[in-house]
Amino acid sequence: LAISADFTSGMTTFTGFVSDRDGDMSVGLGAAHDLGGGAELVAGVVDSDDEDEVIWDFGIAMTF
Repeated sequence: LAISADFTSGMTTFTGFVSDRDGDMSVGLGAAHDLGGGAELVAGVVDSDDEDEVIWDFGIAMTF
């Protein structure tokens, strides 16, 4: 079971989700900012019962 929602404000999209898989709950937040030319600055964080730590991610995504 999972639910997610996106909210766009200008050139930035925010995403949040909650999921439950076999009793392991995960909660995450993310953001993507359009830099133009197919590049995006992206970041996210997930807290999961399956992992013993909070997982962070940050980088640039490019499409060609």
